[in-house]
Amino acid sequence: MIVDTSDRDVAAEALSRSFPGLGLSPSPDGRPFRFFHSREQRGFITYSRVDVGGVIHSSGYYPDEFALVRRLGGKIALEYGPERIDTTRPYLRPQGQSVVRFEDSRAELISLQPAVVRRLADRHLEGSGRKLLSPTAGLSKPSPHGARLWNATADMVADDDGASPIRASVLQDLVITTLLVAFPVLGDVSPPVGANVLPRALRRAVDYIDEHLAEPISITQIAEAARVSVRSLEYGFIRQFGVTPSRHLREARMRQVHAELRDSDPTQTTVAAVVHRWGIGHLGRFAAEYRAQFGENPSATLGR
Repeated sequence: MIVDTSDRDVAAEALSRSFPGLGLSPSPDGRPFRFFHSREQRGFITYSRVDVGGVIHSSGYYPDEFALVRRLGGKIALEYGPERIDTTRPYLRPQGQSVVRFEDSRAELISLQPAVVRRLADRHLEGSGRKLLSPTAGLSKPSPHGARLWNATADMVADDDGASPIRASVLQDLVITTLLVAFPVLGDVSPPVGANVLPRALRRAVDYIDEHLAEPISITQIAEAARVSVRSLEYGFIRQFGVTPSRHLREARMRQVHAELRDSDPTQTTVAAVVHRWGIGHLGRFAAEYRAQFGENPSATLGR
């Protein structure tokens, strides 16, 4: 979508289409007015440009939960109630009631789909004891180093033409990584209710895992055996062992595979048969994880 107009009504309609809940009111100062807005979907990223000639005010409820903005020129004043956002650096513009004033300004917005952000963030943060916080105006400002990181990432997003799916995938992952590093959006995983009983529960969980390694058990079953919630189980494993229960389960199975391969006759069995016995799927991924954990290919272990 591209809108390039000097008609105030057309500009207001274009803005409200892209950001439902926001209104636009050009300043009645007699200055020449121009409004340019482009918006393009690239995977889970929406890339937008807003250029304003003259002065306009926009107010209302900003709809995007994760939107990262760079002022490329002119002046932008943005407020969420009593909280005034520093727009001289890249900033995170979260959902909420806001008032913004554009004066002869150019800005770039990179909006992210919340469900994808949270899924990819969980993958990056697994086992770290950290979690992604819901953005607020108070979490909008990056450090100077974070601002430089985001500027470099945003430059690559701006230059992408969307023609390469592989490049798009890499950029999307880079955007999430930079968001987590550059902005103060991480908090500690809080202890769930019942965390004080975790040591005994963890022992029950580990015993259950050891007894059922070759079976297709789920994290829910492990939590039931430990007599705690899934969230309490995950918190306890991360705090005690530095990994999630699912990671602990997979690493335990990998150790069993390694031991069996080491003690087996290569003329009597195969790597695939051993891997299948221990309930590990996807041989390609298994081989990479095996090399990372034991420093050799599984076939080398079996062949010794």
